[in-house]
Amino acid sequence: MRPIIATVVLGLLAYGACGADYYVSIQGDDAAAGTPTAAAWRTIGRANAALKAGDTVHIRGGVYEDAIAPQADGTEGRPIVYRAYDGEPVVLTGVRLAVSMQDRAHVVIDGIHCRAVRQFVILDNSHHIEIANCRFEGSTERGGWVNGVVLRNGSHHNRISRCWIGRVGYSTRNDDIGGTMYIGDDSHRNVVEHCTLACGGHHVLQIVSDHNIIRNNYFHNENWMEAPHRAATGGMAGNRNVIIEGRGGWNVVEGNVIAFSGVPPDQDGSSGMSVRTPHNIIRRNIFHDNDMAGLNVYSSSRRAEVRSNRIYHNVFFRNGHAAMVTFEPFLSGLSLSQHGQGAIAGVSVVNNLFWRNRNGVALSFYRCSRADQAVRGNWEEEGDPLFLNVGVPAHPLQPGVLDFRLHPQSPCIDAGEFLTRTAAPGSGTAIPVEDAGFFIDGYGAVEGDRVQLEGQAQELRIRQVDYEANVLHVDAPTAWQAGQGVSQPFGGLGPDIGLFEH
Repeated sequence: MRPIIATVVLGLLAYGACGADYYVSIQGDDAAAGTPTAAAWRTIGRANAALKAGDTVHIRGGVYEDAIAPQADGTEGRPIVYRAYDGEPVVLTGVRLAVSMQDRAHVVIDGIHCRAVRQFVILDNSHHIEIANCRFEGSTERGGWVNGVVLRNGSHHNRISRCWIGRVGYSTRNDDIGGTMYIGDDSHRNVVEHCTLACGGHHVLQIVSDHNIIRNNYFHNENWMEAPHRAATGGMAGNRNVIIEGRGGWNVVEGNVIAFSGVPPDQDGSSGMSVRTPHNIIRRNIFHDNDMAGLNVYSSSRRAEVRSNRIYHNVFFRNGHAAMVTFEPFLSGLSLSQHGQGAIAGVSVVNNLFWRNRNGVALSFYRCSRADQAVRGNWEEEGDPLFLNVGVPAHPLQPGVLDFRLHPQSPCIDAGEFLTRTAAPGSGTAIPVEDAGFFIDGYGAVEGDRVQLEGQAQELRIRQVDYEANVLHVDAPTAWQAGQGVSQPFGGLGPDIGLFEH
């Protein structure tokens, strides 16, 4: 497949304005000044103690048994920056925790690699931390639970981008332990984008908080852990990719590829993603080649209800071809399953494209009802949707080989439904709609959604969403009639089914 969503090249800002530049080298000396006109420092620890707002430390290539843990904060427009010098390979290893941000703000980490440590990153009560162009691989923990990257204790407005993060956790005969990334403990308005996240013991990403943005990433969790008791999978085990549970809600998961969930060491199968909380938006993702369902909406006794999730414009391809599970309700493209007292109701399933899932089953319902959801505008295994190229073998390490764009003759072009409709006629910048829950204003972390009205070419940017009043406040005036369709931007007479607009 070509770019998951139109590629966004963000580039780091010109950090360090008015601050000092320092250097670290394995040939350096911590007694030196560390400046461009003097000898470099020897350790990152020396930089941790010295850097202040606006300063940048350029780290020369080499292997460092050091952690990044600044003792001061940056400020808005003047962050503290740790950067690999001129793209040289900088590796942190041999420490318990590679990046520690305790009560820190406005710090940038760019181009650092980390391997063979217990834990990669902890952001604890920290905000405006940016981690970009890094690689974190291979936790050494084998005696207890560990998450590779942790955002906790109210950490907010942090951004992790263009990183590779994975191989965290391990298996025993009766358990799957560890996860690649954890966002929880009232951590909100964080963004994870353009990353590869892979190979977690219990999961790759766990979200137990609200209002986070997970976009344009590649997730895979194939059978990568040694599990000698799993003869059916060659003595290997994997697990699910993403789970949203606990106090998580109002999160947005969009533009991702979520693929190759594996067989856990302690159960017979796993879905690509499990959603166990209300009011999340799951849109424009590709779920393919997962062991069980691509996406499972799941309720249990831990949460009273799992309502009002919006699942739209996704592709579900070749999910549910399980190695061990045979219970059909868990092996569709999208499964909704109630396992406790919590009701599953009011889940919107709109304009999703299902093809070649197990036994040709698009959606399945276990102890819950299709009639209690809003299911419309989907392509439910009704024939070949004419993707450009899905006939080649797929592999976890080759994420771009499948092309889910639509052929010009695809029956899915212009065949979708509008996400919602205007509730009354009017003009201006406040548009009343039947259901504002399909959209976001960016949560103060990213730009608001763009929307387009039926019969109009103008694209509008959402500035604010009033969910109680069901009103979209947009950036430019327009006029509308009652019952006029409202969707994300579309190219023809109406929205296409699936991820890509033709």
